[in-house]
Amino acid sequence: MSPDEAAMAEKIQPVLSRDEWARVTKDDVRVTLEFPAEDDLPDERIMLATEWAPDLIALANHGLSDDDPRKITRDWIDLLSRAAKSGNPAGADFRALQALAEALASYLPPHD
Repeated sequence: MSPDEAAMAEKIQPVLSRDEWARVTKDDVRVTLEFPAEDDLPDERIMLATEWAPDLIALANHGLSDDDPRKITRDWIDLLSRAAKSGNPAGADFRALQALAEALASYLPPHD
């Protein structure tokens, strides 16, 4: 999906909810997301060694379908590079930049 197409898409929702982010812990070695028990199933945890995070981010992004508006693409990177190099915000495609900002923000915890 091109930046222009993504800009026209619906607003991208956060990947994790505020409640899910509240169950995330992080230290120097790992990031953990705990899921509460449901029905007769025990609590579950997803643990990630922090040193593997960049690898998993790259693989997860690669795994997104090409039409997923959250997928980081070369078009998005080129758009950011052109906007940064131009030094002229008036020349930037603000709708596409806003769509990119929303896609990247969907991966972050909510801010208060």
